[in-house]
Amino acid sequence: MATFGTWPAQDAKDWRLVVKGIDVIQRINMTVKIVNYTLGWIQPLSFFAYKSFSSATDYYIQALTAKVFAHAPEALNGHEITVAITLARARVTGNKTYRFPRFILVLKSNHTGPDIVLTGKITVQNNIPTLEEI
Repeated sequence: MATFGTWPAQDAKDWRLVVKGIDVIQRINMTVKIVNYTLGWIQPLSFFAYKSFSSATDYYIQALTAKVFAHAPEALNGHEITVAITLARARVTGNKTYRFPRFILVLKSNHTGPDIVLTGKITVQNNIPTLEEI
C-alpha cells in the first residue's frame, strides 16, 4: 500500500509526502530481507520469490528517490542518495563545487566526464539544498 500511496503524492507534487512513502517502503523492505534471510530456508521457493520482490523494491526506491531529487531535492534533507548527474549543466562556483538551478553539489573526489554517478548526503541550509559526496 505504501508504494501505491506514493502515486497520488507524486500526482499532487507533494514531494515531502513522497519521501515519507520512500521511508516507509525502505523500512518494510528491510524487514522483508531480515525475515527472508533468517527463515527463508524453511520454504526455498518462497525465499527466491521474496528475494526477487525485495530487489524490485530496491529499484523502485532508487527510481523514486531520483524523481524526488529531480523535482524537489530539499525534500530529501538528511537522506543519503545515489544519483546520476550531468556536470555540463552546472556552473563551477569553487574547487569541486557546482551550482545547479535546484541544488549545490560538493564533490570529494575527482570525476572525469560530464556524466557522473555518485553517492552523497542532502542537507538544506538557508533554503538551498546541498548534495555533498560521501
